[in-house]
Amino acid sequence: MRSLARGRTLQGLGTSGLYVLADIVLCDIIPPRYRSPYLSSVLSIAAVGSTIGPIIGGALAEKNWRWVFWINLPVSALALIIILLCLRIRYPPIPDWKHALAEVDFVGNGIFIPSIISILLALVMGGSQYAWGSWHVIVPLILGCFGWAGFHIYESSPRWCKQPTMPPRIFKHRTSAISLLSIFIGSIIITATNYFLPIYFQAVKGVSPLNSGVYYLPFALAIIPFGGLGAAFVTKTGKYIPLHYAGFALSAIGTGLLSTLDASSSAGSWIGFQILASGGSGLIFASTLISTLAPLPEEDVAVATGTYSFVRSFGFVWGLTIASVIFNSQIDRYLWIVEDEAVRRLLSDGQAYAFANSRTFNLLPTVIKVQVVDVYVRALRIVWIVVAAFACLGFVCVFAEKHVELRKEKVNDFGLAEKRTQNC
Repeated sequence: MRSLARGRTLQGLGTSGLYVLADIVLCDIIPPRYRSPYLSSVLSIAAVGSTIGPIIGGALAEKNWRWVFWINLPVSALALIIILLCLRIRYPPIPDWKHALAEVDFVGNGIFIPSIISILLALVMGGSQYAWGSWHVIVPLILGCFGWAGFHIYESSPRWCKQPTMPPRIFKHRTSAISLLSIFIGSIIITATNYFLPIYFQAVKGVSPLNSGVYYLPFALAIIPFGGLGAAFVTKTGKYIPLHYAGFALSAIGTGLLSTLDASSSAGSWIGFQILASGGSGLIFASTLISTLAPLPEEDVAVATGTYSFVRSFGFVWGLTIASVIFNSQIDRYLWIVEDEAVRRLLSDGQAYAFANSRTFNLLPTVIKVQVVDVYVRALRIVWIVVAAFACLGFVCVFAEKHVELRKEKVNDFGLAEKRTQNC
């Protein structure tokens, strides 16, 4: 387990910057008005990868689980070769390495990284490894929050912080601040849906983990055409606020309808509801980076994109945490429905998520299994209602957003080194 943790840590250090670097490169070389189709393409590729990844991983795990990790080597090598051959960016020269190091906010990152790790550890361990009232959760959460506050105080002091990692000026623009809040809420919505739709298919519909991945395809794939439509709309009209309204409205309707699903729901129902919810997420994710950067000068593109990526990732963690806390509490609330005391123990204290795809679940007597399914349906219903409430909150927040005209020209020194990319 320690080897797995170390390996995942190293993997995280490498992959954590991939999304944000792709966004930064695109935003540096493409004018704001025309960025949306390219950002939507990145979103679509990520959606396809996240869809086929679990299916391929599940198939490999049935043969030899080690191949789940080995497969990263040829894929990463191919990606690196393509980048080295094809990606040629023109950028202002840096005088020397000392000047480059001076641009890094070492103190700010030294405060920021441990603080976020403390908060994330508390959120991940709370309700699973330890009770939420345990000192194992409370202490890192408090320390992380104090560190987080100290980080922002430091970043706000021009006397001490010359090159802030997360400049306060980004949040002074109303449109940027609301857009960051929107992607935070959107990340909560999509993560909660990602994690608990498979539980519905496995525990309520009674399908295998592999088939639940297939049943989940409507949600995973619908985000692609909706993201493309959103990108085309921004490019054609230069407007993004209508997409935010439409995105949160579709998310609210879709997740709200998911709360009506039970064991007897038809395929048409859960497919259609997934498409609505996914469509909303596609519109939100395809347009919020555009609106975040709209009022900002070009020199803030990199730090603002990094901030956007962090807020998005932080929303992913909160989405899983909030949905899990609600799910586990509702499972415990409705355990009285299950007559078998041994089964109640298997479901209590945060074990219901793992129990959904266990062999024991499929071996339950029919009467007890019906009761357990009823418990899952009731718990999931509350999860979907809360997720829909977050979508409604996002819809309301959009009212505070102000439209800023998107520039059609690029005004920085970055670009493609055209002569060196003719053969690519």
